[in-house]
Amino acid sequence: MFKVSLLLLIISVYSDSWTDYIHQFLDEQINSEVSSETVWATGTLYYSSPDEYQDVILDHIVDEQIKSYLQGNSDLKDYIQQMSFHLEDEHLLLSYLLLEEDIERRTEIYESFYNNYPGLGLRELNDLVKDGEKLDEKSIANSIIGFEHFLISFHVSNNNVTSDEFFNQVKALWQQSGGSSVIPTTSKSYQIASILKAYYETGEYGSINGLYNEFHHLQNLPHSKIKLNLLWGAEFALYRLGYVDKSLETQRKFTIPISSFLELNSTLNSILASHGGYLYQIGKYQEAKNTFLSILDQAENLPLSFQASLYNNLSLVLYKTGESSNYIETQLKALEIADELENHDFKSRILRNLHIFYAQNKNWRLATEYIDEAANLAYKVENKDELISIHISKADFTYNSLNDSEAAFRYLELANSFVDDNTLPRFKLRVLFQRAQLLKREKRFNESLNVLNEIIAITGGQSDTVRYLEAMIRLGQINLELGDPLEARQLMREVRAHDMTDLEFSVLILAQTVQAQIAQHFGDPLEADRLYSEAADLVFERSRNTSEAESGYWTVEEDYLYLFEKYADFLLDNELYTDALMLFDRIKTINDATLTENPLVRSSRQSEESLTEIQNLTQEMDRVRREILTSNDDNRLTLQNRLARLSAERKSLTESDQNRLESEPVNILSIQRQLRDSQTLLHLTEIGQNIFLAVLQRDDLQIKKLPLNNENRQLFEAATESILVGRTELDKLYQIGQLINIDDIASHSNSIIVMPDGFFHQLPLGVIPVQSPISPYSYGSAQYLIEEAEVRNLNSLKDMTERAVRTDHQFGFSGFGVDDFQNEATSRSLVSLPKAPMEISSINQQLNRLNNNRTFINESATVSQFQQTAGNSKILHMATHSEVSESDPLFSTLHFYADETENSEQVLTGRLFAYELFDLNLQNDLIMLNSCESGGDRFLQGSGVMGISRALRYAGAKSLVLNSWSVNDQYAAEFAEEFYKHLNNGENKSRALQLAKVHFIKNKNANPHFWGPYILNGDNRPIVNSNKWFAGTLLLALVFLSGLVFTGRRKQKLAA
Repeated sequence: MFKVSLLLLIISVYSDSWTDYIHQFLDEQINSEVSSETVWATGTLYYSSPDEYQDVILDHIVDEQIKSYLQGNSDLKDYIQQMSFHLEDEHLLLSYLLLEEDIERRTEIYESFYNNYPGLGLRELNDLVKDGEKLDEKSIANSIIGFEHFLISFHVSNNNVTSDEFFNQVKALWQQSGGSSVIPTTSKSYQIASILKAYYETGEYGSINGLYNEFHHLQNLPHSKIKLNLLWGAEFALYRLGYVDKSLETQRKFTIPISSFLELNSTLNSILASHGGYLYQIGKYQEAKNTFLSILDQAENLPLSFQASLYNNLSLVLYKTGESSNYIETQLKALEIADELENHDFKSRILRNLHIFYAQNKNWRLATEYIDEAANLAYKVENKDELISIHISKADFTYNSLNDSEAAFRYLELANSFVDDNTLPRFKLRVLFQRAQLLKREKRFNESLNVLNEIIAITGGQSDTVRYLEAMIRLGQINLELGDPLEARQLMREVRAHDMTDLEFSVLILAQTVQAQIAQHFGDPLEADRLYSEAADLVFERSRNTSEAESGYWTVEEDYLYLFEKYADFLLDNELYTDALMLFDRIKTINDATLTENPLVRSSRQSEESLTEIQNLTQEMDRVRREILTSNDDNRLTLQNRLARLSAERKSLTESDQNRLESEPVNILSIQRQLRDSQTLLHLTEIGQNIFLAVLQRDDLQIKKLPLNNENRQLFEAATESILVGRTELDKLYQIGQLINIDDIASHSNSIIVMPDGFFHQLPLGVIPVQSPISPYSYGSAQYLIEEAEVRNLNSLKDMTERAVRTDHQFGFSGFGVDDFQNEATSRSLVSLPKAPMEISSINQQLNRLNNNRTFINESATVSQFQQTAGNSKILHMATHSEVSESDPLFSTLHFYADETENSEQVLTGRLFAYELFDLNLQNDLIMLNSCESGGDRFLQGSGVMGISRALRYAGAKSLVLNSWSVNDQYAAEFAEEFYKHLNNGENKSRALQLAKVHFIKNKNANPHFWGPYILNGDNRPIVNSNKWFAGTLLLALVFLSGLVFTGRRKQKLAA
């Protein structure tokens, strides 16, 4: 785990200047003027300060009498009482009366004071305070906020005489003064403090924000608990209003240094913990991590419960930054502390966190172990509510991850068995909603309908409008599936009669989808198209402008998929094929915004103020979207314009990265014109239980809907598993080819552009046989698609519209090769790659038509060297290990040699995350990640390959070659050398890749396992000019020159 010393740094920085602070404070106040305010401030500073600073204060005070009173009294109350008599000061008497808890003692001092000294205007007020009377607007006759208001506002521990009426008077005086007054700076401090306190006590947090720029006046108040609590409250108010940036700044400028000065370590830790939480909220994950770690550096001094909370918060940050091993370590540490504290609720929450983590990373065994352990704990403590939640989670896990519907229903039955008369309604409803959804997925519509009717009966009787309306909407969906549009229409009419604004956005989208289906059924295609289109636009707009708090990755909800499938069917039924293809392409790129909008990328480029404003705009946009979906026709246009303005405002804050995500819709006809007669574009989009295959050619567009039923899923899974383990079953690959009519495509195409989705991320198209194989394993005799056509991948249709931009590179080729990954020193478990250095050297020699090539092998192949070189290289080649994250491409990792100069405690030494590439301004013509076997189980990288390709493309790379699964490093090196040989000859990238694969088939090993994983994504231009072009040009030049010689001789002959 990282070790940082932010806390120690904060304390040391401030402690070095505390003496200077004390001297300056005293010089500006008590050493300049003896007054009520300065006497109070000096005493408050003295008695609030730690012992070592009290001597500093005494040494610097000029007035010997004040110094003597400070030394002669043990607390502020007695010092103030004596100074009030010494100076005959009614304000100081007021301060004493507020500090004194004993009413008899207050009376004694009050009478003694006024028996000896004449009153100067505060006698009536002090009389009321002496008796502990609550003050109102008539208690203080003053036209401005004075020192007395400050004292009454803050001295409330022993004699609280404040009231709402008093604070209202403070606010009224502030408003009468126009929110400001020309008074000395010190007095201004007390005014600002008083009005802040009044606004806080009366809940007017918005007015506190209005005073934010006045906070600097509070520097003139002495460091004390009074000042600390005032600013702590103000900071909380700013946070509640959504001004996280201002809360952070208030903590840095005030509450952190004040609590440090006062040596209130517990308070300091609490403020630092919230500081880390605020940073986390706006996406400043690295800063949040360092803050939490700084507190944990003092772990032995912290209460166990606080430690457990900190470890849990730190683990959330580590999850966001993709530091999996550290995430697990901190969760296990929190689990250990929770066990020691016997805090079963906290322990259960950690176990379920670990279950979710391992489920997302497809480690089914550990995911099962942790959820089972959580269940056992709940059984042990007989927590029925927890047992219900856990069994719902187990049902979801077994259905979605293990594809075991029978087990899922059993777990739901178990969950339901714990429901009794004491169970909260929300738990029972969770079980019922989950059961209704699973039954719908299994197409058991009548059973799902019965469960939804049960929910309606329960929620209707409880006046639970939100769940009642959701059940009605889902019931309408089921009625459409059962062929009863009349009932669905009646249900939706009833739903629309209610206020729907509290429904979740996804449920509102489902409601509009159901309404579109109803309009379609009853013969109103224009209204159906409007409803479908509006709902889809809102979903896509939300995907661009929303950063998910839980995952950091925008989730395509089941209700969105239902919308997309029904909209696609509508467009195809009406033969609107171009519109359908554009819809599919928007679906394919729905998560692209998360690459540039992800906090890991965005936070390094933007200020806390901008990040806070983006967050607040995002929340406001979500509110407007919901209003659009629930508004009438008269208000819809106004709301849509409002959403457009908010989107534009947000876009202006997110720099230029959004521009490529929000370009104009593609023109399908224009793309068709780019295609050659012998070129085909295959656009595949998985939606729900179907794959939509669009075949685009220069003069034709066909779209086919392929069912992803259990039979076809098993076919894809078996085929990909066979090629992964090296026992490729050609007959299964051929069957997949027949599903998409690959032989027909190959018959008239020598170039294929693929925009894959789903299983086709995992299965490069070139491995598919175009003729029926003799046997499943007759690799040498098979005819593969790659032998008929060159193949490359693109992410979306927009890639076809990008114009080539010429870039001048400092280096022609930069190759990074590592054979020893120093596992023991870096906590990695990667096998050595003995062929990697030779691979880099051989490729360097191959690329002899490039200038200024660089090679970085082992000790020189470090993260820092990569960061310096990567963006300046025409070709970037990595012969090393890489890990592709399936859950979030930004967590994909490149492994390098561990630099000895890096922090030895940094366990991530030698690793670079994909999100860190965005800061490198990659402009490479080609990046090749030639990953090799890690020595463990082979891993099919699947959709993660497309994910990291999108990340690298958006980081600036023009094209990529990646492998969909790992192969032996000997084969990997040989393949790369063959590929670069053809690139060096001037072939375009897809042709060079095709020739390298055909060479392997003919001369090395025809099994697709060895040559099939390599995928080209992106720009297809050659790296260097073709030798054929050069030879042809030279031949033409020779012919031209020979013609000149012949003509010259003929002219000479004629002249003779």
